[in-house]
Amino acid sequence: MTTRHITRAALITVASAALVATASAPALAVPDASDTTALTATIGSGSLSISSQASVAFAAFTPSVYNGDGYENESFATLVTDNRAGTSGYTVSWSVTDFTTSPSNGKPIPANRLTVTPMPANDTSGTVTWTAGSASSSGSGVLGTASNVSGVNAVELITDLELRMPESALAGEYGAVLTVSVTGG
Repeated sequence: MTTRHITRAALITVASAALVATASAPALAVPDASDTTALTATIGSGSLSISSQASVAFAAFTPSVYNGDGYENESFATLVTDNRAGTSGYTVSWSVTDFTTSPSNGKPIPANRLTVTPMPANDTSGTVTWTAGSASSSGSGVLGTASNVSGVNAVELITDLELRMPESALAGEYGAVLTVSVTGG
């Protein structure tokens, strides 16, 4: 059986090491004085923008004897981006010109022969509530309104277009301009 003895020198060495370890730890002392610094962050305001599909080509109308007008349907895509970083809503509206040919070999097809039917938002990002407008063939109308906006957001719209070609239309390629605009609230 072995007996171990702790000498006074060994005990002093262990106690000294513990004291050094405690002295090197950070102290949680109460400061004698303090000061504060105000932190600020600025969020800039961007713009409200709109981009639309470059063109829409309706399928060719085939002349035939029928009762009533011929019509074709197509879809039209629009993207509204709101980088204003605010809470104001916005309205997306549209207008269309008469359909004309070049060279003019027939009377123009009136703008009211185009029915524009807004659809629910195809996709949204950010905080925004989209309410689609009503179908219209008056040559202008509202695609919809954005409300409950908070910060930046985007709305992707798909709009149905129906062109009713009158029986009296002459052969040729007809063109019109559809203008889509956004107005902030």
